[in-house]
Amino acid sequence: MKRSPARVAAVTGGLLLAGAVCGAVAGALGSLVALAGPYDHPGVPALLLFGMVAGTVIGAPLLPATAWLLLRRVPLGVSFIGTTAGTVLGAWIGLMVSTITHGDVAGAAIVLGPPAGFFAAVMALRARFPAPRHSAASGVPSATNLAGG
Repeated sequence: MKRSPARVAAVTGGLLLAGAVCGAVAGALGSLVALAGPYDHPGVPALLLFGMVAGTVIGAPLLPATAWLLLRRVPLGVSFIGTTAGTVLGAWIGLMVSTITHGDVAGAAIVLGPPAGFFAAVMALRARFPAPRHSAASGVPSATNLAGG
């Protein structure tokens, strides 16, 4: 199947924009999660702005790369919602771990929680929408291949 470079560029640009928006949403929601924690923070507007900017900067390149390389079979809406939810859930888990530990792990848990949630969501979506299995001889899915045999 031949793909035109203009179409690939347009889809990648759309994914870049979607990644920036989803990253900003995840960053804002993750910041709201952080407000529930026991830590001092500079105030709601500054924390939300930081979360949105960080989410935009990280999400813009990460979503297109992930979509092209790992989530090709996942519907776009599902991948946007799933990775955003995974990122926010990772932020929440990171906050819970940091609240429980109060030690050297606390800062790492807050920083590593969102990316861990993102990649856990990517792996779950990839497992949920696997590539179809084809028989080697005909290139057509067979009943035994589809059944896992």
